[in-house]
Amino acid sequence: MKVLKDQRLFSIVPLFLFLFSPESSHTSGPSLEMVGKIINFIVLFGGLGFLLRKTILKYFEERIALTKKELDHASHEKEEEQRRREEI
Repeated sequence: MKVLKDQRLFSIVPLFLFLFSPESSHTSGPSLEMVGKIINFIVLFGGLGFLLRKTILKYFEERIALTKKELDHASHEKEEEQRRREEI
């Protein structure tokens, strides 16, 4: 659900980029060129997100698993070191 909200945010933000454009225009709305750029942006990053989604998710799942494994290993090492200190 949070991912869906983030995707909505990123799809809405480019629509307001024309407000920060330094170009002066006699019309009050965005030019057709800007609308084309916005559509191009949405298609490009939407397509990249769609194509790379599985790869990116797999990468982060592997990173999470590796981090958990390293934390477990570190906690076991810490416990062993505490036992050794208690024996001395």
